Amino acid sequence: MNYILAAILSNISYALADTFNGVATRKNSAIKLAVWVVILGLIIFTLPMLIFFQDELGRLTAMNTALILGLGLIVSLGYLSFVTGMEKGSVTLTGVIGGSFPAVTTIVA
Repeated sequence: MNYILAAILSNISYALADTFNGVATRKNSAIKLAVWVVILGLIIFTLPMLIFFQDELGRLTAMNTALILGLGLIVSLGYLSFVTGMEKGSVTLTGVIGGSFPAVTTIVA
């Protein structure tokens, strides 16, 4: 039963996030929103890594670091595309298409 509640909570939070994304992109530009989301996300997720996983950071190779940076850039460009769609198009349609990425990933894989 807990997994059903988790799925419902996930869907509700995703819908709320899309609504707030739509409002934010209408009031500001998509590029501003994307830049701030990437910067704040970087700060929020880097600080715990530096605090709790200091031993693991020493084992990062140059190749792994390049992959992390490259994939981070690709994800950032994807998010910019998503919020641009929210800014210029229908929030509902963009949210549904953006929310279908797990199905697309599963089919492509």
